[in-house]
Amino acid sequence: NAIIAAGMTFVILTAGIDLSVGSIVAVSGVTSVLAAVAGMPAVVAVLVGILAGAFAGLINGALSAYLSLAPFIVTLGLMTFLRGLAYTMTEGQPIVDSALPFRDLGNGYIAGIPVPVVVMLVVYLISWFVLERTKFGINLQAIGLNPNAAAVAGASVPNITVITMAMAGSFAGLGGVMMVTA
Repeated sequence: NAIIAAGMTFVILTAGIDLSVGSIVAVSGVTSVLAAVAGMPAVVAVLVGILAGAFAGLINGALSAYLSLAPFIVTLGLMTFLRGLAYTMTEGQPIVDSALPFRDLGNGYIAGIPVPVVVMLVVYLISWFVLERTKFGINLQAIGLNPNAAAVAGASVPNITVITMAMAGSFAGLGGVMMVTA
């Protein structure tokens, strides 16, 4: 949940909203499990889940930024679609596999510290760096304060919005992959 919250921080800083994050978590988790069950290596299965989340975020961002649709409506619609997709992918049945190749991602330990805590700290450090030390982060925060002024100052408001939503989707994807193993 903390990793998902980091992604939502980016969205909220742009004065946006993403209602689909829970459904992105579900689809990403299901996608990674199905990839692992199909025999894909652990790293590939995890990346497939994260990319599923990033793609969903990309759809949210593109529809909101380039078609000027209200983010509330776009993410509400995608939430409903993804919830149905996750249900369809699993045929309404739980997928049980106690031997997932990436199970340590959600419940393993590194030097006595739970892996989810380590991943969360890494995500938070990267998020802090992006928000505080990059032009992208500064422009992202400026968009949340005043998108018109940010555009006049040179920020590409639509592109930053799309990237932000894709980042939030990828964080939700990572959270979903980790949740299926917990």
